[in-house]
Amino acid sequence: LNTAVPGHGLDQMLFRLEGIPKNFHAKAIVVGIIPNDIWRVGKDRLWGQNKPTFKLKVGELEKVPIPTKPPNTNAIANSWSDWIGYSLLYRTVAENESLPDAVRTLILPEWQSWHTVESDFVKASCHILKKIVAMGGQIPVYLVEMYHEVDLGQMPSYYAAFKTCAKTTEGVRVIDLYEEFKEAQKALQEVYMPFNGHLNSWS
Repeated sequence: LNTAVPGHGLDQMLFRLEGIPKNFHAKAIVVGIIPNDIWRVGKDRLWGQNKPTFKLKVGELEKVPIPTKPPNTNAIANSWSDWIGYSLLYRTVAENESLPDAVRTLILPEWQSWHTVESDFVKASCHILKKIVAMGGQIPVYLVEMYHEVDLGQMPSYYAAFKTCAKTTEGVRVIDLYEEFKEAQKALQEVYMPFNGHLNSWS
């Protein structure tokens, strides 16, 4: 059963898991992540839309419901996207990793539209991972660690911290694809193809 959704963080993955019928019997739980999936934890607004998440309260996970307040909109950004359209050029410029966030907010509406309710997203992510293991019971949990091209050059410190946590979490079997992604990056660069580490791009 494939419940993967592009743009979801580890928090929303847990919500998806909770929504699977109890009578569905799986042989394994496979969780595919990139660094951004850890950073997205603890935010109740992302990609311009409100969302549920978790925060830590006395060291325990507490659900944060979907906010009732409408998400912010960026009139300048909306006019840009309406004028240019969601073309390859628009996405290429908008997703340029070297652009400051302040610049991205002018051309990509959803980029500025996030709101954080839990700042220690690494610790919260570790708790979420343990929760996933607990929900699986005796079912093995495989954590597949993937990367964006920029992450292969300099891995975010928060992702390194989460990787350490994952390796020490009982019941989690880590599959780190760092070397495989490095090889793929090299091969794709030789034929001038763009590199993207999202699971839906490699399935």
